[in-house]
Amino acid sequence: MSFNRSSVPVLCFVGTSNSGKTTLIEKIINLLTMHGYRVATVKHTHKEFAIDTEGKDSWRHRSAGAKTVILASPKQFFMVSDADLELTIEDVLYKYVNNIDILIVEGFKRDVYPKIEVYREGVSGELRCLNDSSIIAFV
Repeated sequence: MSFNRSSVPVLCFVGTSNSGKTTLIEKIINLLTMHGYRVATVKHTHKEFAIDTEGKDSWRHRSAGAKTVILASPKQFFMVSDADLELTIEDVLYKYVNNIDILIVEGFKRDVYPKIEVYREGVSGELRCLNDSSIIAFV
């Protein structure tokens, strides 16, 4: 059976910082994987980030000018790559993930995939996606 990316459901969780998005996503991932689903996630950030450890070989490769560095072991890998343009959910789905049953997204609030807005009283302020036709729930 071949992997059909176009049939993979995508579900986005949006909301303000500290609204509880990540905590909710953790619980959903745990529940889905307990039932045998293969889950991939992508988190959007507006900030630059460092995932590598200064002084390690992979960090040294990047520091020397490598545009993409992949650290691979028998059971896992990570890749850090320069992006000319901001990645889209389609980029993630079609270029970077394989053999998954669902893609869970944190952020990407302007995208058209189904969204759940996570709201926390006293933290979130007003609902941000009231007029967004791709909103399926507020929690």
